[in-house]
Amino acid sequence: MFVPVTVPRLTKTYRPRTQIREDDYRSLFRFDETNVEWIADHFLGTITNTAEETRGGALSVKAQMQVFLRYMADPGFQIGVAEDIGIEQTTVSKTVKKVINTQIPLLSLQISSKTVEVVRDKLSC
Repeated sequence: MFVPVTVPRLTKTYRPRTQIREDDYRSLFRFDETNVEWIADHFLGTITNTAEETRGGALSVKAQMQVFLRYMADPGFQIGVAEDIGIEQTTVSKTVKKVINTQIPLLSLQISSKTVEVVRDKLSC
């Protein structure tokens, strides 16, 4: 009887990340690159410590926000987002979940509808 022998992987290989052209940036993420950097620093920079990441192919804070914004801009298939950015589908799933979970404590900082009504009333006077 023949028993298949598996050879352990010596090194981990990662997909090459795609470089996003400046022309395509706004259509993919619905924001300019400087805005994505600001959003990433503002919402993920203080919560997600990149020093905690010990994996060789860990996504930067900006890349995490790019994955999240790309998925939210067109919430179709995660594999499409993965192909656009050059990562695996499971990384998209984990990243979207991580970004959403980091935003839950910040919900009190977001603009509420009551605040919008107060501003609208002040402007109409």
